[in-house]
Amino acid sequence: MQLADGGAIAFDEALWVTEAAAAPWLAETGLALDANGFVETDEYLRSPSDAAVFAAGDIAAMCGHPRDKAGVYAVRAGPPLAENLRRALADRPLKSAVPQRQALALIGTGDGRAVASRGVFAAEGAWLWRLKQGIDRRWMRGYSEFAAMSVDDAMRCGGCAAKVPAEVLRQVMTRLAPVPARPSRSAPATTRR
Repeated sequence: MQLADGGAIAFDEALWVTEAAAAPWLAETGLALDANGFVETDEYLRSPSDAAVFAAGDIAAMCGHPRDKAGVYAVRAGPPLAENLRRALADRPLKSAVPQRQALALIGTGDGRAVASRGVFAAEGAWLWRLKQGIDRRWMRGYSEFAAMSVDDAMRCGGCAAKVPAEVLRQVMTRLAPVPARPSRSAPATTRR
């Protein structure tokens, strides 16, 4: 590696590590941005420059409560963001969504081990890789394995083009009176003899 002063450092492997960066197009939105170009939000995840705009995760920076750009903060902002969007639409008071001060960071090292840190605590080892894998798999199961719902349960989504689980659809369909089938317009006509 060539240094600015003309010196050189020999190495076997280089790791280029960068921090999260704001998307350049944010500068064109007219929204209030922090010094790093992220959308400023208040403790309700709402833009102070436009009350109709909410932001969370790596695109946002909460005024007065800065946090590192880490997946744990982005993930945990999802439920309060959804709640405050519902409250805003219903013209109800918003709930504070200030994130925790510290979070556990688990980073895999590519060799079946991981490094963990939280505040001044740091550790490494294979057991941390297993912990990380368990946490990650549990998280991903939340997107593929859903608890069974009864017909009387409120739907997970109340909106347009919602997909209904097969078991719920079957239960609803068994409650409906049968409707005689109409012949299809594209079906060939039949004749009686």
